[in-house]
Amino acid sequence: MSQWVEMDGALRLEGAFLEKVFAAYAISKGLKVIPRPATEGKQHDVLLDQYNGYIHCECTGLAEITGSKVERFLNDTMELHDRLSRKHGRGVVEAWFIVASHENAWTAEAAEEFQKAKSLLKEKSNIETKIISSNQLLLELLKSGVLGIRLVRDRVFWASPEDMAIRYSPSQKCFVYDRCGEHVLNELRRTHFSLLPSFYWDSYYRTMLEEAIKDKAELPLSVFSYPHPAEGLQWRSLTDLVDCYGEYLNSFSRTYVLEKGRDFILELHTSKRGHDYYTLHIFTLGEQRDSGARYVSSNLVSTLKGRAYIFIEDLKKTGKIPKDERVGIHIVSSTQYWTPQAWGEGPEIPDVLKEELYIEHKPGNELLKDLLNIGILGFRFRERNQVTLVGPRVESVRLSSAGAGELLFKDQ
Repeated sequence: MSQWVEMDGALRLEGAFLEKVFAAYAISKGLKVIPRPATEGKQHDVLLDQYNGYIHCECTGLAEITGSKVERFLNDTMELHDRLSRKHGRGVVEAWFIVASHENAWTAEAAEEFQKAKSLLKEKSNIETKIISSNQLLLELLKSGVLGIRLVRDRVFWASPEDMAIRYSPSQKCFVYDRCGEHVLNELRRTHFSLLPSFYWDSYYRTMLEEAIKDKAELPLSVFSYPHPAEGLQWRSLTDLVDCYGEYLNSFSRTYVLEKGRDFILELHTSKRGHDYYTLHIFTLGEQRDSGARYVSSNLVSTLKGRAYIFIEDLKKTGKIPKDERVGIHIVSSTQYWTPQAWGEGPEIPDVLKEELYIEHKPGNELLKDLLNIGILGFRFRERNQVTLVGPRVESVRLSSAGAGELLFKDQ
């Protein structure tokens, strides 16, 4: 693979969704989350309670971190400290600035203001200050299992702790399709954060409402948690998908890519006893509907199967596959959006070919999970507040090795 593989589109961690995910992260670390959005009349994002005082967590996923944002963080921390000290005898002991943006989102003024704010909080109120940001924040959220991803039709979106989604399991040391750990969910349900919407539905319903009132509203909507819908992620090209899957196959012992084309891979796997097994993987991004979404129809499945039959017959005639060998056909799609007819037709094979062939299919969520579990795909901030998925040999948050691997910020 010579080119840099990166998915099109972007994911953003913003607003109420970021607060919810960070609250779940704090719970996963054994911290006590205050279950309300305001304390002593002062609003806050995430407030943590510990024996000697409180930790004020300001969460932001802005595309640009300005001096005014830092100044509000300073003022809010000091006001919260005063009110808590008067009422409870314990004030803010730490202030965390949680920034779901790349370092290049900071203006020079903001960086300078933060150092001044840090010194002022320490000098005046003995409050320790720290920043958790960029790829380090992404690593922590993914590693704890509270942040996941899932395909909605053909696009990858963030998933909240309660969603069934692809997420890292700290106990199993791999990506699984599940909700967050039950102990975290039980505590999260006791807080107001559990009432906040998942990332995708927040975007979906906001878009519907904006469309409905576009001719009547004079001002932008302010009832949603962030100003711009994230467009989700898609594979940039079929070539990228085939290249990444080729690397995935090569990661297994005694497995070889015999031939690779624009939309196929011929795989040979040799067992420990020396038996050879051939599989033709055939790939599709799906057909495009009027809405722009890619989907797999029964007609597309029929076309792919017919193409596979002809290709396998040609390979047997040229001797690349032994004539009497049974061959697997593996239909791999980047989308989870299969029609019921397509799903039902997938495994069907004409009677005259049943001794020679068998068919399996792998929809988008299984594809993503497999590529994440081998460390082929990783997460990284592209720039500012945009997160994307990237292929091998790019520094990113990815699994260190197949099976029992740790999530690290590294290249493959």
